[in-house]
Amino acid sequence: MFGRMDHRELRLGVAELCAPRFVPLPDRPVPDEVSVYECRSSGWGTVPATEAEAEEWQRAAEEYLDALSAALRELYLDHGGWPVYGHVDLRRRTWSHRHVPRPFPLPGRRRRLTRRSHTAQRAFLARFDEAEAAYRPVREEIERRLAEQRARFERQPKWTPERSDGSPHTTHRGTSHHSSHGVGGDSGSAASHGTSF
Repeated sequence: MFGRMDHRELRLGVAELCAPRFVPLPDRPVPDEVSVYECRSSGWGTVPATEAEAEEWQRAAEEYLDALSAALRELYLDHGGWPVYGHVDLRRRTWSHRHVPRPFPLPGRRRRLTRRSHTAQRAFLARFDEAEAAYRPVREEIERRLAEQRARFERQPKWTPERSDGSPHTTHRGTSHHSSHGVGGDSGSAASHGTSF
């Protein structure tokens, strides 16, 4: 059995989400993009997998995206965001928020702003690392099977029948991709790649 996996690269847009109170960390940038595989259908597809494996992979992807969504919301709130308006759902590709209020121009503002932003980002990175550690084995296993499937496909002989004029047909094999791009802010963004064999 084969599971059809959609490879999606989701942009987090952290700087836009937390502007104008976001101050980048000097030692580790917050990731701006994540990679996830989602199982969209069963039957003939791209990755050799049992039904149980496909269900496990999809569940892992959903848990990964839910964990990142919750971490992004906390990051937004920790930067002074509005609790009523901060909504991030990476699984459903929905993202809505009201811009973080500008800080008052009080003495020592920049120092306090930097300290608060850095503390919030480190808390986010801890949650991000935890979600990554849980999902990484699934991603690596899917990519390993994709590579093996692609290698088997490339080893197959190509049939090139002759045209009526004696010249051979050209047979193209490879992968098909579809993508959609958006910008962070009031809506989430995603790039999706479907691979077919």
